[in-house]
Amino acid sequence: MAGIIDDLHQDHINAARVLKIAERALVSIKRGESVDFALLEDAMRYITGYSDTCHHPLEDVVFLHLRKRAPQMADEIDAIAAEHESIIGKGKRFLDSVVAVGEDAFVSRDDLVRIGRAYVETLWKHMSIEEASLFPAAATVLDQSDWDSVRQQFDYGPDPLFGTAIDQDYERLWKLIQLHDPG
Repeated sequence: MAGIIDDLHQDHINAARVLKIAERALVSIKRGESVDFALLEDAMRYITGYSDTCHHPLEDVVFLHLRKRAPQMADEIDAIAAEHESIIGKGKRFLDSVVAVGEDAFVSRDDLVRIGRAYVETLWKHMSIEEASLFPAAATVLDQSDWDSVRQQFDYGPDPLFGTAIDQDYERLWKLIQLHDPG
């Protein structure tokens, strides 16, 4: 069912829109310019919350099916699945650092930029590999019974930022996204 792959691909497009906000903030931080840390926190809460609890777990289920159907891809699939854990850790570290700044704790600008870039760069690379290799393979190799099984194993609610209704916690973030990247 290409619908799941289409949903995962759309999640990547949406994540990219939010990552661009984080990247712009990191550039401003590096330059010593003022940054809306509350907005950066919202961006990181969205991307870590939605991706880590909905998107990546769905990918993991898809990739388990792909691993069975395409054992020759096992190393690549295992590496990407393991990277999900690394991304969760890096995202939490970046979010925690942003929250700390918002609470007036000392976090050096260089440390914040280094932690943020490590997260952003890892996520860009990760999504690129999935888009170039794993998603096309899954769309080609998995059959209807696999897709039915994925749907039975994993169902999640609507996207709180890009879904049909925007969660009020993300309204400011949504307005900024519309201003810079109306899609």
